[in-house]
Amino acid sequence: MHFPKFLSITVVIAASLLTGCAALDPFPTPDFSALKPVSDDSRSFVVDERLDFSEKVGPVGVVWTMALEPGRYVAVQENAVGTFFRGPTRCVSFVHRDGVRYATGGVWMPKNPAQLPQLYWIQFTDQIDYPDRAAAQSKSRGKPLMAFGDTGTLSTDLASNPGLAGGASPQLAGAGAGLASGIIQVMIERDVKDQRGKPSFFPPLHSPELARIRETLATAR
Repeated sequence: MHFPKFLSITVVIAASLLTGCAALDPFPTPDFSALKPVSDDSRSFVVDERLDFSEKVGPVGVVWTMALEPGRYVAVQENAVGTFFRGPTRCVSFVHRDGVRYATGGVWMPKNPAQLPQLYWIQFTDQIDYPDRAAAQSKSRGKPLMAFGDTGTLSTDLASNPGLAGGASPQLAGAGAGLASGIIQVMIERDVKDQRGKPSFFPPLHSPELARIRETLATAR
């Protein structure tokens, strides 16, 4: 079967969107294989007020803006290289082009003193987008994201706006966009299913607050 050129381009773009983030991350991703539960739930720390972080990453200095919400962060899993401290529901937030996203996660503390802590979030669970932090504080205008099967607007935009397919006749564009929408839907759902529940990491943080927390945890042991 011969597919129109615009359909091939659409599918390639979709695949790039699904795989590009991991490939382009300009910072290290901790090894989270061979994790074991932490039996001692006394290994924890408390954040009294929101902690805000900002890091420049990569050769062009892209600024990542993140935050930890107040609450208790408890060690839940660890391996030879680090420990995952999980916080309250939607305790991690980060700024993106359309607003602020809140997700469940916490802090990964490395066991190597030469490495820096990193925030993480659990993919495709408990995510809500707000237009800004003020809306988040008032719990208004929030948009829950990525319940399984909710693939956002990428595939539906193609089906409802055949002009995005560009160049083809309206009839062919509409049919092709609908087919592309279905293919993209399957690709995204497969990716969501594969990544759901796995940690995704933010850049290593040069944070005095986290350094003090780390020192306190080490002393307590």
